[in-house]
Amino acid sequence: MVWLHGGGYVNGSASAAIYDGSALAARGVVVVTVNYRLGRLGFFAHPELPTGGNFGLADQIAALQWVQRNIASFGGDPRRVTLFGNSAGGESVLFLMASPQTHGLFSKAIVQSGLGGRQIPTVAQAAAEGSAFTSSLDTAQIEKLRALPAAVIIAADKPSVYRGFGPMIDGRIIKESLPDAFAAGREAQIPLIIGYNSLEVPAAAIGGAKRLEALLGLSPDQLQRWGAAYPSAVAFEENVASDVLFRAPALRLAMLHAGHGSATYAYEFGAVTAGAPPGLRGAPHASERPYVFDTLDRSNWSADDRDKAVAAQIASRWTTFAQLGSQTAWPAFDPADPKILTFTRYGETIRTQPDPALWALFIEGGRQ
Repeated sequence: MVWLHGGGYVNGSASAAIYDGSALAARGVVVVTVNYRLGRLGFFAHPELPTGGNFGLADQIAALQWVQRNIASFGGDPRRVTLFGNSAGGESVLFLMASPQTHGLFSKAIVQSGLGGRQIPTVAQAAAEGSAFTSSLDTAQIEKLRALPAAVIIAADKPSVYRGFGPMIDGRIIKESLPDAFAAGREAQIPLIIGYNSLEVPAAAIGGAKRLEALLGLSPDQLQRWGAAYPSAVAFEENVASDVLFRAPALRLAMLHAGHGSATYAYEFGAVTAGAPPGLRGAPHASERPYVFDTLDRSNWSADDRDKAVAAQIASRWTTFAQLGSQTAWPAFDPADPKILTFTRYGETIRTQPDPALWALFIEGGRQ
């Protein structure tokens, strides 16, 4: 099992305590956690770099190639590699599924809150922005930029997860957007688990409804249609960012992947840890990670025995999938009758598709 951490392509590390793979390895798998270049050092385009710079994705591919060459020495099977990741790491899994450069490097995938619906820039678009950045450093030429210490580049920019850098369509690693690739069936036809958390982006966390409108980039007509699909204005404000950015893309990609005949399993993570801040009405973004790794003791939130039982259950689900490529008591996703496994503090439940009005928007909104 090869893990790609998240962090908006601008932060994060495979050495974080919650990514300790010991509990997963005890279930009979070999765990590899991967670092890759981030920010401008990982994703950068410039007029003097005609093929663009998905350097972070190239690092991930190099790690998978290393696994193919070496994992047998650690007791692993290079024919049974499961690539899994959260947030930017989850989206990376999707990009690598759709990349022509990864054939045969992994045989199963797990995508946790991996976005998957956004339109990413072309190399030309990214190069225009990159050129403006280099000019701000008085280094219009790429060789002058290469001569600068990394700390200077990082200090000059300070990208955030909201306007940070990430993959671009470079014609080599990425040839098209994820919705286009999955709609055409050009992603790897391998078993896939894909899901999201029940309240990825609480409205209060980013400044309320007006901030949501700017973040989501929906037209007035789209905002009106999304708003009308919720039972109240409060429900709209609280859930629309989570739904547009994470839930809708995950379900749409699940529908497309399953529609091509590949085994697909969809989930919603809704467990709120006992020690979470009071008032949370759902599981926020990235809160599933210590459950997946069964490392709740390394989390910032205290956990009780019920939380630990859920973590053991999810870790077993993930490792069983890595070993077998299938799941038991978890129905495969059927586009005609979609069912979603929901993880709560009280166990697992199977949910059917949402209200028809919302479901129609999810299928449309999986492409932003």
